[in-house]
Amino acid sequence: MPAALLKEITETQGYLSALFDSSLFGQPIQVNAVEPDIPLMYAERCAQAFQALSPALLQQLYRYSYDYCIDFCAYVGETPLVIQQPEDILQYIAPMSMEIPAFPEEYTAETADPVLHLELECEWEPEHGLEWLIRGHDILYVGSCEMVSEWRDKEYYREYHGNYAFGNKLD
Repeated sequence: MPAALLKEITETQGYLSALFDSSLFGQPIQVNAVEPDIPLMYAERCAQAFQALSPALLQQLYRYSYDYCIDFCAYVGETPLVIQQPEDILQYIAPMSMEIPAFPEEYTAETADPVLHLELECEWEPEHGLEWLIRGHDILYVGSCEMVSEWRDKEYYREYHGNYAFGNKLD
């Protein structure tokens, strides 16, 4: 399968990196394989899945990101951003990279759910930023960038502290 979205593809010691032009952010996103020998086909599937995120799923990501903003600002005693529409959060965040994990050995590049694991800069938390983790059609994590494991069962994410995708706030 030729890489339709990925460009400037390089491989160094088995580690794949590339760029793809994000229609959501209107800029290229760096794509990095987090382990050696992750197939280009799988990285391409992940980029395609990102481009094809449904409007409903995007609205959830925006809302969870804003929930994180409000809670974090309250936690540190700052005034949170005020937005009118959920998608207005996009003016306060920017992608740094999308990390492509290895998939469990029971899957192949064709059968593993695409994983969208994004590190984003955000205006309200410049030190740790924002992380989005989506596997298949499920938002598993939205919160501070902690590089959460991608292939755990859903209960793991449901219990994860500071995971706004499941309403878990900071203490």
